[in-house]
Amino acid sequence: MTLAIVTTYYNEIETIDDVVHAISKAPQPFNFYLVDDCSSKPPTEVLEKYGKKPWFHYLRNKTNKGPVFGLNRGIKQALSDGACFIAINDADDISYDNRFQDQLQAFDQDNDLMMLGGAADFVEEKTGRALWQTRHPLKNADIHRKHRINASFVHSTVMYRAEVFKTIGFYREGYYALDYDMTARILAKGLKVGNLAQPILKYHVRQGSMSVSKRRAQIASRLRVQWQNFEPFNIWSLWGILRSILAYCTPNQAINTFKNLLYRLKIKFHG
Repeated sequence: MTLAIVTTYYNEIETIDDVVHAISKAPQPFNFYLVDDCSSKPPTEVLEKYGKKPWFHYLRNKTNKGPVFGLNRGIKQALSDGACFIAINDADDISYDNRFQDQLQAFDQDNDLMMLGGAADFVEEKTGRALWQTRHPLKNADIHRKHRINASFVHSTVMYRAEVFKTIGFYREGYYALDYDMTARILAKGLKVGNLAQPILKYHVRQGSMSVSKRRAQIASRLRVQWQNFEPFNIWSLWGILRSILAYCTPNQAINTFKNLLYRLKIKFHG
């Protein structure tokens, strides 16, 4: 089982060393593809530490192409090199030691499984303060229903079987919610998906990230995908569109504060 891990990088100089260090501790053989989207702050320290490692592959775009191009470039190179599984790891999120081993074990136990994510701990980037924990449905049928309403995966936790890209193609340009679109196409093909129950990644919330600074564009992109897959007699499909419209009109800070409050209450009463 050849594992490839793909990370797109654009000036995440403060976190990329920790990201690669965490990946380097993976117990199973792997190849790591770091796609630099013509950043103004190249990951010099990472290149000095890991540049000569046989598993480390650095790909730098000559011009800024955006995250979709970077992901697809890394994935295509990994597939060309014989990868059987492709894991996504954003340049500011830290995979836990158990992540890749647990995911590969799940794939090994279910030959029909094509896409697998997991829970994630969301923390404040600068302080490390716990904000909330995101858990999505675990089972294929539940994910199909949930995805009509909202995202059913934390993208940075996702691992794909290589056959996915042969079946549906790669990430598509023109979608800020690139992961939501990708998952919708996978589900539309009837491919089996799942999530691990345990947290497998630390997700850093930072003010400049695309999910914050371009949140409304992401929601609009999600609405576009929901409309493309709309079923007028499916209550979950209708609720998904209404929920996205509500989210578009709600300030990002209010949503994050609400998530953090729920997380604190859960710890207080169930911790």
